[in-house]
Amino acid sequence: MVDNVVLRAAVSVLLLAALLYSLARAAGSPSPHARIDFGLKSLMSGTMLAMLSGAAWPVLPTVVVFAAATWWFAIQATVHPSSRASCAGRAGRATCLYHGTMMAATAFMAASMITAGVLDPAASAVQATGEKLAAAHAQHDEAFSLPVGGWTLDLGALGVVFFAVAVGWWATRLVRSVRSGHGATSGVRHGRLHRADLAAELVGAAAMVVMFAV
Repeated sequence: MVDNVVLRAAVSVLLLAALLYSLARAAGSPSPHARIDFGLKSLMSGTMLAMLSGAAWPVLPTVVVFAAATWWFAIQATVHPSSRASCAGRAGRATCLYHGTMMAATAFMAASMITAGVLDPAASAVQATGEKLAAAHAQHDEAFSLPVGGWTLDLGALGVVFFAVAVGWWATRLVRSVRSGHGATSGVRHGRLHRADLAAELVGAAAMVVMFAV
């Protein structure tokens, strides 16, 4: 994972901020679907923090949970999206598909721990500290690579590109929202909440870029 202490601390702060914000949104949302959405994003941020901090965490259940979370967002984005406020419209469907991709990326990162030799497949948890982190870093390229028809697909680089584009997308939406005064017709509080959501998404995407890049 992230070997540089300063960089790891910076990413941890970003993930902690995203975690706390998602928890607050989950607790304050009147919609059960929104509570699940924000709850899953909170779980994702917490899992990433565990990976960075060296806490012992169950890897195999993590893969299963986030694989299911991927389907949750994919189904919301494709099955009657107009009935889900967070997935209504083109931007809403794109957002839900993006969240599904984030959940899949988290499952992939957890699974790569096994590939990198940090976790024995028969074990139930890993404490990613010290020598284990070094071993994972040393085998990073192998864990994030996939042989395809005689050439190697670097999934780590693909993740960096995808989330770097996502950073630009969220930043653009945030700037446009600020400039246009989004939410003026529906209330100042709604506008601020919308911009806070966009900022939280931007933070999460930036953290994922770092997680895949190092």
